[in-house]
Amino acid sequence: MQELLLNLWDNGNERKTVILVTHDIDEAILLSDKIIVMSAGPGTIKKQINVDFKRPRDRTSLIRSEEYTNLRNKLVSLFYDDLIEKIGGDEVVL
Repeated sequence: MQELLLNLWDNGNERKTVILVTHDIDEAILLSDKIIVMSAGPGTIKKQINVDFKRPRDRTSLIRSEEYTNLRNKLVSLFYDDLIEKIGGDEVVL
């Protein structure tokens, strides 16, 4: 499905806008030009992050890049920091 969406998006000269809701960090990085991280509740925007990888994107080369790893780590931290804060902080070990 991800590859199909990439192909639809990358083919042709028309600009396309797609809004994708996902809980999959890797999917968000692969498919997005901008990632909006929501807070754990209430539904507010915690952070907006631009994804500056060139298109067309190739999953294999993308996940091997240092920039990808750095962005993924940043997103994981945003997710877990919010989660730890919500469920009680000091008792949580990841």
